[in-house]
Amino acid sequence: MRTGMHLVHSPRALAALATLLCLISMPVALRAQDHADESFQLAIGLVKRGLHDDAARQFRKFLEEAPRHRRAAEAWYRLGTCYLELKKPERAAEAFSSALEQGNGFQLRAECRYRLGHTLKGLGHNQEAAEQLEKLVDEAGDDHYLAAAALYAAGECRRDAKQLTPAIRDFARAVRADKDKNGKFAGLALYQTGFVLMGQQRYKDAMAAFAEVADRYPGHKAAAESRFLEGEAGLRAKEFDRAEQAYRKSLKHNQLRVRRSLWRSRSRRRRCLDPAVAVPRRQRSSRQPGPNGIDHHQIRDRPLGGLAYADVN
Repeated sequence: MRTGMHLVHSPRALAALATLLCLISMPVALRAQDHADESFQLAIGLVKRGLHDDAARQFRKFLEEAPRHRRAAEAWYRLGTCYLELKKPERAAEAFSSALEQGNGFQLRAECRYRLGHTLKGLGHNQEAAEQLEKLVDEAGDDHYLAAAALYAAGECRRDAKQLTPAIRDFARAVRADKDKNGKFAGLALYQTGFVLMGQQRYKDAMAAFAEVADRYPGHKAAAESRFLEGEAGLRAKEFDRAEQAYRKSLKHNQLRVRRSLWRSRSRRRRCLDPAVAVPRRQRSSRQPGPNGIDHHQIRDRPLGGLAYADVN
């Protein structure tokens, strides 16, 4: 009896017993791992077939059964994308946040932050959205392929939150981060910078921002509008020569609009140089024609900016 007890409590016997228990439990663990992998792949297959509702249910089942699985973070991310497809942005934001809480080993972390930022932006949570988009670049670096797009979107969020100085900062970072030779996001960032500066009545700085779009990215979709807006900013800054040069350069894009602006520029120049020639508005004839027969008394300043770039995908 003593011999048996001695054998059970000897170090060699305990090691052998532990090895035996591991061998017994290993098939069970492997089967559970295989089942979880199959469950995840089933959900991915449903996504590829466009069955987002079924895929969302499968991802939730996977996460309930294997919350610490090595692909749990990706499951939360994929679940968030399913909710976006199902027009459930609040639940999508929760899923993206859960994915980011899983740790730094998640390979789609930058993409997850980008989607979370845009989801929060769509929900009107501009400050939180900007923070997520800025954090993306802080973590992944300015060289990441999403950096320029994320910083541009962060600038829009800061602008909409009335945080104008941070908005200008993010737009400037977007310009530096954009590696596209055509300035896909840099042109937009400069364009929006010009509007923010106009709102701050920093007309000379706005003029420089608009000019940079047209000079640096002449093929950009915002280039023609930016050249005209360079003239508008110059007019407000009383930089009349610069304003007229900008208007003339944009003549080929919108002749009627630019000719009206040229006439307005010349009228303001004359009033600034010799106030005596400025007839009070109430005394002017409403039928007095301007250049090319245009009645300049019927001209009204249009809202600045004919382009709308609120959404960047």
